[in-house]
Amino acid sequence: MALRLGAAAPALAALGQVAADLVRPPAVTAPGDVPCCSRFDRCVDGLNRLPRPLLTLGVLACFGHAWIDPPGFAHRMRALAEIPEPLWWLFGAVVTFYFGARETHYRRSRGTSPVEAAENPALAEWGAGRDSRAHGLSDPAAPYQGP
Repeated sequence: MALRLGAAAPALAALGQVAADLVRPPAVTAPGDVPCCSRFDRCVDGLNRLPRPLLTLGVLACFGHAWIDPPGFAHRMRALAEIPEPLWWLFGAVVTFYFGARETHYRRSRGTSPVEAAENPALAEWGAGRDSRAHGLSDPAAPYQGP
């Protein structure tokens, strides 16, 4: 039985890109070489990976807190209700810009994924204008002739 990888090739290529992002070269290749990633760089990379897990764990902790201590949870939620609305908008903007900038950086640095770069025959046919002529329709750019 022959193994077919034609359909799985884009997915495998995407997994290869993710693996390449996660694997780092050794910090120092030989004595006297300049390290590619300093201790500070590794620390900052670690800190940059914390916000999403901490937000997720914080939401789960809220559920746990509500389950364990409902009066205390209600008290804290009343305190949150007293925060002015403009401050909530500011908080939302900071979180949105942080994650948006991070996502934009990763999308730009990775380039086009193999799935996005795949040939789309229907789009190419539409772009060439063959689709409308094949079905007996007039040229869409032609002026209206009336009934």
